[in-house]
Amino acid sequence: MAPYHSYLETLLKTRKYREEIAYRELSEQLSLLKIETEHLKKLIGTSDDALDRLMQYQKRGGDPIEIQKHYGFIQHQGIKIKSQEEKISLQDKAVEIKRQELEEIVQERKIVEKVETRRKEAYLESVRKKEVAMLDEVAGRMQRKLK
Repeated sequence: MAPYHSYLETLLKTRKYREEIAYRELSEQLSLLKIETEHLKKLIGTSDDALDRLMQYQKRGGDPIEIQKHYGFIQHQGIKIKSQEEKISLQDKAVEIKRQELEEIVQERKIVEKVETRRKEAYLESVRKKEVAMLDEVAGRMQRKLK
């Protein structure tokens, strides 16, 4: 009997390669999301610090022009924070898209693996049946010779 040869081996390798690429892309998107989130935290921290300084400056009776500058900076930081939140939202969507792509690719690979497993099992079963039939035939011939 000829050894089992898989016709799906190349397809399975391709699926695994696509899975590796999709996993790397998801990792990159997650890294970008982490960077954007850290940037947002820094903006919020800077804004909170500026707000604290403004409140202290007002309590001490600071110059109205300086108070206005602090207030303007805080407003500008608020705009940057909103913009950063939008970036994070978009990045979050990109991560989710990559996650779904990876799930689909993994499912495709698993399907190919199942088909391959079933084909191999069917081949081994047919080989087993042929071997049993051959042994039965040999045993039958031997019995006939003994009679």
